[in-house]
Amino acid sequence: AGITRRPGTRYSALVPNLKGLERAIAVGVTDVAVFTAASETFSRRNINQSIEESLVTLATVCERAIREGIRIRAYLSTCFGCPYEGDVPTTRVGELAKRLVDLGVFEVVISDSIGVAHPAQVWQVLDAVTSYASLSQIALHLHDTRGTALANVLAGLQAGVTTYYASCG
Repeated sequence: AGITRRPGTRYSALVPNLKGLERAIAVGVTDVAVFTAASETFSRRNINQSIEESLVTLATVCERAIREGIRIRAYLSTCFGCPYEGDVPTTRVGELAKRLVDLGVFEVVISDSIGVAHPAQVWQVLDAVTSYASLSQIALHLHDTRGTALANVLAGLQAGVTTYYASCG
């Protein structure tokens, strides 16, 4: 709330639930980011909700954000592998991406949460996701845990993805 705002700049906040959204609204955000996971165990351990429970929470958040004129980005974690379950079915990733788009998000960020993706897998996951969502609605969040992030970015670029998120540190 105390920052100097610049014209044309979008201000975003990560919101885990309706209370987080209300706090974001109070400080004048223009965008919010919500999140769920493609792995049941990761979802339970990360936010103490099943995937289905998290989607119910997200539906409430998205409905309110849309009423307030706030854009919504959704992060879908563990799309390339889970530290608890291992492989995550690409069909599940695609179906969850569709459900997020159906909630009104402008972008679904397909996330390599633990840095296990490889270029062929990027193609496979994107193929599953684009069966349900437009490529223009898809972004990638990649980690360099195994030194493959740049190769995965190249695979994503070749597939047509133009928006990327990463972490510093």
